[in-house]
Amino acid sequence: MKSTIVKHAKNQAKIKVQISSEKLKKHFQTIFDKLAPAVEIKGFRPGKAPQRMIVEQIGINRFGEEVLNLAVQDTVPAVLKEHSLRPATQPRLTISKWTFNPLDIDSQHELEYELDLDLIPEVKLGDYTKIRVTPDKKLNDFSVSDQEVDIVVEKLQAQGAKLLPLERVAKDGDWAEISFTGKVDKVVKETLTSQAHPVILGQHSLIPGFEENIIGMKKGESKIFEIKLPQDFREKDLAGKTAEFAVELRDLKEVEKPALDNSFAEKFGHSSVKNLRSAIAKSVKEEKKQRARQALETQAIDQALKLFKADIPDGLVSQEAHRRLHDIQANIVRQGMQFDKYLESVKKTKESLEQELKPQALQSIQVGLMLGEVAKREKFDFFDSKVTQKALARLVEIATK
Repeated sequence: MKSTIVKHAKNQAKIKVQISSEKLKKHFQTIFDKLAPAVEIKGFRPGKAPQRMIVEQIGINRFGEEVLNLAVQDTVPAVLKEHSLRPATQPRLTISKWTFNPLDIDSQHELEYELDLDLIPEVKLGDYTKIRVTPDKKLNDFSVSDQEVDIVVEKLQAQGAKLLPLERVAKDGDWAEISFTGKVDKVVKETLTSQAHPVILGQHSLIPGFEENIIGMKKGESKIFEIKLPQDFREKDLAGKTAEFAVELRDLKEVEKPALDNSFAEKFGHSSVKNLRSAIAKSVKEEKKQRARQALETQAIDQALKLFKADIPDGLVSQEAHRRLHDIQANIVRQGMQFDKYLESVKKTKESLEQELKPQALQSIQVGLMLGEVAKREKFDFFDSKVTQKALARLVEIATK
């Protein structure tokens, strides 16, 4: 095998690899010895027919593919080691010359290929031992009020609630099914329109002020009203504008929650309501601790990234963005939605969504490399599956001294 670097730019390399005819013959023999014993040809014991007959029985193309794959698998790791290169993404391989005839194994064979590599960049990290973060006093208040426990209890009751038909006007706490069309400047907006939309009135899951307009309506009744959209509305071009809604109350039901007694508590693995509330309080407290910890981690990472420098290859960013896109698609499908329909609803293409994910992908890579450098300097075991978490924990420990 002979390999030469023909291009070595910053964080990129192109390597030309040549594999000798003798090496290809050895790979052929390895493949032949593996496949021949399973070949049965009339008049010969399995695997004992002449080589040419066995090759023809198995197929010339298959031998060519098997030898080519073995030659690449055998040489790529050796090439990377020889030139001390650490690829950041899967190397891209291009076959430039490939001549191989398994029916004439003693002839001259030829294989040349090129590897294009995105390389793990050199990481520069300043003195991270001097970073400091200040815990948020509000986030570090882990006390749990009765009201917070009540909210969780009510959600648990809602899970087991019954919906009973009624004829009166709508009020807070009722389950309603509504259809509505929203317009801005007399133009219908898809993001402000929905059909057969379920909602519990009073939970404020819709635009501020919307549910209040449903209160007092009767089943089958329609209504038109205006609402000023909030400044932080998800569609920035609509934020702060006045929308006109045409709403129909299609159905209305009373929510009958189960009684809050020991039988109810037993459904969640507790012998009494008191024990259930105690468990909820403990869970809420743990959630608060986790949020406080996550806030510290975010601050520590932000501070450390100010000391971090590395030229991230575009190929690595594209690979991470593509992985994130795949995760989003899988999650959408798990929810029972078609990904194409989802893309239509958010008015994006697969390509534009992947492009939007690149800034997040870049930051994720930067954080990973930065924490990897912390782990290296702290002499953590890189074979430890939790090495990244340990590096982050160490960073927070330093930052909160």
